[in-house]
Amino acid sequence: MLVTPVLNLTGVPRVVSLLANELQKKYRVLVVVFEHSNNLLDLDTNVEVINLHTPFVKKGRLSKLLMFWKRVFKLARQILKHEPCKIITFSESANFVGIFAALIIGKRKLVSVSIHDAPAYLDSRYKKLFRAVYSLPSRVLCVSRGIMSTLATDYKIAPNKLAYVKNPCQLNGGSSSKKETDIFKPYILGVGRLNNQKGFDILIRSYAKVADALGVNLVIIGEGPRRAELENLVSDLGVGSRVFLVGEKVEMAPYYAMASLFVLSSRHEGWPIVLMEAMLHKVPVIAADCPTGPAELIRNDKNGILVAKENVDELAGAIIRLYSDKKKSSELVHQAYLDVQQHLPSAVIADWLVEPVN
Repeated sequence: MLVTPVLNLTGVPRVVSLLANELQKKYRVLVVVFEHSNNLLDLDTNVEVINLHTPFVKKGRLSKLLMFWKRVFKLARQILKHEPCKIITFSESANFVGIFAALIIGKRKLVSVSIHDAPAYLDSRYKKLFRAVYSLPSRVLCVSRGIMSTLATDYKIAPNKLAYVKNPCQLNGGSSSKKETDIFKPYILGVGRLNNQKGFDILIRSYAKVADALGVNLVIIGEGPRRAELENLVSDLGVGSRVFLVGEKVEMAPYYAMASLFVLSSRHEGWPIVLMEAMLHKVPVIAADCPTGPAELIRNDKNGILVAKENVDELAGAIIRLYSDKKKSSELVHQAYLDVQQHLPSAVIADWLVEPVN
């Protein structure tokens, strides 16, 4: 049983989808979601999706608390009904619900929780709660070694509970024609939610410094709360005719395939799936050396370029350097493609299922 708040096009649900599709080759797989979403993910038909009908509550502490316990009891009933041999939860909201649901029915040892973002960026008010609750499941799965180190040192999670697991990745397929990207070519690509974490303001500022010299456009795939702010920034910097915020895309393969360069400008990450996708699609990559993930995936100047996080000038320089040096780009792309093969679903699935060491 895999538990996630929603199934949509963002990073963690895509991980759930890839794991579920791989697991269904050998097991019956249930994916439990808190609320319905327009599921555009390519889930195998053998994967069963259970909707708890417990939507996200935006306001009111009491309303949020009531919804939390509603999710807990509904999930507990599903666990009793289906009797899974293993439960893996994804993201903090699902992790807490999964832990308490299993706890109240005496199934705590079935639960493994997965951490997908740098815990140093969690609200400090929840640090003690986080430490106490995450001592309860059988395993705490960390998608980067940086996350695992932080949990061990700062949160004092027992080492025998912690496990490093690789996030899965595969080529982002789709039937769309490459012609839909022709109007943007040549272009630099960024992918992610339009929020503060992903740092697209940094990417846009860096791009504006090199746009005229390189004669290349910038395409950003994603939606989020900072769209209006980013659109204003684009206008203020005078690059409105060259920067395209194209929204979410179900089929991103054509965008990766025709990109001249991929840039990850995040302020923090857990493990950047879009960076792996770019590497699999043989796109030269530049990534901010933010906590956590990029420095574990990118070997600087070997399979990609790392730059200091939130450094506009350094990122601009890296863009010029890599975009202008086709020979270097080709060398990095070749090595990146080889390195990322270890993250294919068939290569990572066993680690997600390993039992804890007592």
